[in-house]
Amino acid sequence: MTHNTPAPLRDPLADRVLFESDSVIVIDKPSGLAVDAPERPDDLARMLRRRRALLGASAYVGVVHRLERDASGPCVFTLDRSANARVSSPLERRAARRTIVAAVRKGPSDAALARTFGAPVKTLSKGPEGSLVELDPKAEKLASLTERAASVLLAPLHLGSLEVQVTAERSTVIRAEIPAALYDAIDRRAAFALDHRALVRRMRAGLWRRGLVLADGSTDLCRLVNEGGDALAGLAVDRYGDRAVAHVYESAASLDADTQNQLWAAVAEAFDLRAVYAKFRPKQANTLVETRRDDVAPSKPVWGARDDDEPQGRFVLREQGVRYVTRLGDGLSTGIFLDQRENRAWVRERARGRSLLNLFAYTGAFSVAAAVGGASRSLSVDASRGAISWLREHLAENQDTVADRAAHEGACVEVFGWLEGAKARRDAFDMIVCDPPSYSFAKDGPRWSSERDWPELAARVLALSAKGGLALFCSNHRGISPAKFEAMLREGASRAKVTLAEVSHASVSDDFVPAPGAYAHLKSLRVTVR
Repeated sequence: MTHNTPAPLRDPLADRVLFESDSVIVIDKPSGLAVDAPERPDDLARMLRRRRALLGASAYVGVVHRLERDASGPCVFTLDRSANARVSSPLERRAARRTIVAAVRKGPSDAALARTFGAPVKTLSKGPEGSLVELDPKAEKLASLTERAASVLLAPLHLGSLEVQVTAERSTVIRAEIPAALYDAIDRRAAFALDHRALVRRMRAGLWRRGLVLADGSTDLCRLVNEGGDALAGLAVDRYGDRAVAHVYESAASLDADTQNQLWAAVAEAFDLRAVYAKFRPKQANTLVETRRDDVAPSKPVWGARDDDEPQGRFVLREQGVRYVTRLGDGLSTGIFLDQRENRAWVRERARGRSLLNLFAYTGAFSVAAAVGGASRSLSVDASRGAISWLREHLAENQDTVADRAAHEGACVEVFGWLEGAKARRDAFDMIVCDPPSYSFAKDGPRWSSERDWPELAARVLALSAKGGLALFCSNHRGISPAKFEAMLREGASRAKVTLAEVSHASVSDDFVPAPGAYAHLKSLRVTVR
């Protein structure tokens, strides 16, 4: 497969340019993106400089008008130092006209909202949860307005329009489209009740989050749409090179066939894709007896090229330069869990000279990352014979960077039974990865529930850690909070009489940011054993 990055992903700011001349550019900043934050790995100013460098233009970018990280709307930058004073003067004097859009909860009258905001409000749209209102904030800063109106707001404030002195002779009022998240805040049922162009725009709205993931061209895999985190509850879209997998959850699964077809077409256009595969995911995927049914996970693309020359949609794709075999048409899973990208990088960076135990290994992606990182040996334990065979395919694709593939073994065995044997043998490993399913009802193993059994599993796993060893524990159970997960892990350490020198929560990848007010599905704890 070729690794050409589609045009929309090469320039995640393209849809956000509201005005551009030789001396001024105005960008529609999304909520959640810092404008100029040296302590962060990426911000809007850096993204803009990188964009200009790719276009062969001057890298100079002057920050003239910024917004707080949570606010959205027009931010103004100069591209020529000589324009700084002219553009900044009316903004610094707060003489520029502007309007603000707010998503407010149902209940307060227009008069009450006017008192809260200190200005009359105009209702733009209504929904079951509340309304969108527009107002003129005069000279008041958005930060102070947000603080005063916090009790009525359903989402961060949006700067709807701003007057900008674009030339010495002319100013113009620049308007920014109301973000999907504000509409979503007042009516969560309307995510897919959009025309084609609006749906494409909504899908592309979160591309800025993926800019850093794809910046160096060594990664073909990332999440492009993450359900409520991108104001599209019920839909997730994963990129696999020039193809995508659309995961449809309960809230979107009831869409009729015509609407689904429109959805696939919008996904393809939004990200310039060759084909789209679909996975229809139930509330609990473990309740399915057979996940390779065509009504659950069609083996062929639902849009675009049929990939008849690639059985099961088999493609070799890269993540930070490491190659993995994926099968896009083989059931609900594809061979690699994309939300574990940063954890695989963590393992790879610390693997040199260490031994790795990979429990509930699936196709062994963590073991491959460790092997590429120079691990002395690894053992991947999983009950699926097909998954262990898949591990060998991954390793074969990385033969140029894995010196001794024979040192990286797979064991097709039930994990809980294997742990008992390992305890008796007094096995020990320098690094351990433990990423179990949320539930297990296997006939040849114990019943397992994340909500109930994590302390006992953690105790068994930590007992196998070498002194000074590292461990990574992961849970994707949506009902377990990060705090509860850590408490269960610490209880397990106590049972095993193991002292933890360090416990840290891994931050969520930019492309998997959860819905406002929610925590990420993937919880990851990185541990050092004393």
